Amino acid sequence: MFIKDQVNIIVATIAFGMGIDKSNVRYVVHMDMPKNIEGYYQETGRAGRDGLPGDALLFYSRADVIKLRDFVTVDGNPQRTRIMTQKLEKMAAFAESFVCRRKFLLNYFDEEHPDSCSNCDRCTGVHTTFDGTVIAQKALSAVYRLEGRFGIRYVIDILRGSRTKRVRPYHQTLPTFGVGKDVSVRAWRQHINELIHHGYLNRTADEYPVLTLTGKSRAVLKGEKTVRLTVVEEKETFMGTVKTKEHDIELFNKLRQLRSQIAQEERVPAYLIFSDATLVELATYFPQSPEDLHNITGFGTIKMEKYGRAFLNVVTAYCRKNAISSRMGHKVRTSRRQRIKRTLSGTTDTKLISLNMFEQGKTIGEIARARQFALSTIEGHLASFIPSGHIRIEQLVSKEHTALIQKAISQHGTTALKPIKESLPEEISYGEIRAVIVYEETH
Repeated sequence: MFIKDQVNIIVATIAFGMGIDKSNVRYVVHMDMPKNIEGYYQETGRAGRDGLPGDALLFYSRADVIKLRDFVTVDGNPQRTRIMTQKLEKMAAFAESFVCRRKFLLNYFDEEHPDSCSNCDRCTGVHTTFDGTVIAQKALSAVYRLEGRFGIRYVIDILRGSRTKRVRPYHQTLPTFGVGKDVSVRAWRQHINELIHHGYLNRTADEYPVLTLTGKSRAVLKGEKTVRLTVVEEKETFMGTVKTKEHDIELFNKLRQLRSQIAQEERVPAYLIFSDATLVELATYFPQSPEDLHNITGFGTIKMEKYGRAFLNVVTAYCRKNAISSRMGHKVRTSRRQRIKRTLSGTTDTKLISLNMFEQGKTIGEIARARQFALSTIEGHLASFIPSGHIRIEQLVSKEHTALIQKAISQHGTTALKPIKESLPEEISYGEIRAVIVYEETH
């Protein structure tokens, strides 16, 4: 029902949710923190696969880390446990980070990114800073007096002068005991996390992390370095929603209804008919003719023949009823150079490697063997460059095979490849079929 757009929300475990291949997921919520950044990256990647904005919200507290430590512990394998614990701490560092979320993620995967993405809560929120040098000196001094042998919670207890059973009696005589009692536990935790992210403190990645000083700590303790800290907000809010194009909501919903109806008739997921991005363009520019439709994303030759008239009728009828004129004149027609740039901006390095080898004269088979990939994988890499013009369809599929595949597509549609494959000569591969479909839908 979720795949068919008959329900809008699905609550699931990761094991189930990772099987969702739905392009128009708009919102991913994590009720529990993932055990590592690789998992988080994959799971949030369920959203926005159609190119429209998607939001990700992660609920987090340090208690999550304590709970997950048991899950990452591998009995009898201390080395594996250490690696998994380090990954868990890195995930916690992402949640507690004061830098751009996207920058943090890409840096983790050894990629560069500017200091701001203008989308995440860190980049869109208003964060007031203050001269936190004295706060920093108190925290660093407490860590120094404790000889780098205790974690954040214990350091905060010392700073706030806590006399619980957890605090050892001889630590209650330290000069730093109680010097930060005027600062709340929550504020101290934020300040210490910020000092970690700025490199003034280090938190070990052991099973029981402790705080230690760094090479940058001395300058702060001696008053030679000023530290700016972020004011702790009274109430935390989630920010970062991105506005999409200004499209007509009522028309968009009518188009969704038509898409759902066709999907039910053909017994396929709605997003395979058209993506939300296509419906948004229809509800933004109000095409009035088949020629207009050719300039709407997603209306290739095949889908134009199958669905063009039905969707155009809904748009034109809505425009007549509401006295709306076409806005196709406002639609920016991208040049081939712009299309190529846009295509490459979303292209992964692995696809570019395959493209470079192909342009150097390597065959698909040679590339597959050299890279130890399946033939179908390399065919998929290269087919992704057909829309940009980097690769021509005739470089991947012969004219004879293209004609046969086009005929099969007109008979069976593109919602399932197996009927197409079974109607064609055995030597025609799934990769060739996919390449022709990509060509038909983008030309």
